[in-house]
Amino acid sequence: MLYFIPSWYHNDSFKEQEQYWFRRRLVTEFDDTVKQVQLFNRNDISEYKILLLSFAPNFRHFLHRQSVFHAPYWSCFDAIQEITRVSVDTLSFHDLLWPEHTEFLYTPFCVIANVNHQKYADIHFAEDGNMIEIIMYKDGVVVRKNSYDDRGFLSSTIVYENGQPKYEQYLNTKGIWKICHFFHDNHVEVNPKYAHYLINHQKINFEKLSYSSMNEIIKEVLTTYIHENTDLSDYFCLAMHPLHYEVLGDVLSNRKKILSFYQQRLAISENSKLKELMNQARYIVVDSRYAISTIQNHLDENVPVIDITPFDTRVDFGISQQLTVQNILVPVD
Repeated sequence: MLYFIPSWYHNDSFKEQEQYWFRRRLVTEFDDTVKQVQLFNRNDISEYKILLLSFAPNFRHFLHRQSVFHAPYWSCFDAIQEITRVSVDTLSFHDLLWPEHTEFLYTPFCVIANVNHQKYADIHFAEDGNMIEIIMYKDGVVVRKNSYDDRGFLSSTIVYENGQPKYEQYLNTKGIWKICHFFHDNHVEVNPKYAHYLINHQKINFEKLSYSSMNEIIKEVLTTYIHENTDLSDYFCLAMHPLHYEVLGDVLSNRKKILSFYQQRLAISENSKLKELMNQARYIVVDSRYAISTIQNHLDENVPVIDITPFDTRVDFGISQQLTVQNILVPVD
């Protein structure tokens, strides 16, 4: 079995929420892992699975856009939030409870909810028309931001104080918070009444009720999953990212690893954990031949380094129709 661990993150945190429909995605929509999963999905090469470490409440829509909707995956945050649903469901903002005399104003970018002629909330949608976020206001200041899962429920809520985010709660499908991430010092608290996560539909108790960071809690849940579901013959293809060598270096220390470097996602440095992870790899994949020498300069062991350039074949209709010259990329082996 080959496991892909992507680096689909936003602002170097373990989350990648759906962007508004009118904003174009630049990184997550195409990278090395996207291309690798597409190749394995279209060809019967071997069994594979995506290990998703980020909080991505609209992940099913992302897979659909990449034409790999049926790609098998395991989500770390689904395990933490005890989510077992797999199918997409429809949730309308009309299904929510609103104050009396709420008036909805439809704009080209979002729906604005007004109560007594004052803005109460902004309702945002993804490009598929699904509701992804509601930002709530009081006296013109943001007080809460709710994120909705494409499976039809509220997934997380951020509470603001004086217009600044104070903490974020990650919820189960019943609206009960499972963990709470505090922004002032980055620590995470676990709900003592629901201090467990799901692995293979079995409840596993958290080792602690308070963690110093999100990295620590993700490392614990991922370690349990790998111990229960993989064996020493499996390979792990890691999209190299600063968050990964901090978390995965210890978790996968004795496992077969393929490291994938893509563009400027990770600057090669003399970091001891990064260097140790690179020298433990069975193979290293880079996106250009110019990166090979940089990688080899940081290797002590004889690790094979190969360049495989992924081509972005998406069409930008706003620009491509205005170009007089077309570039046709043909892979030559």
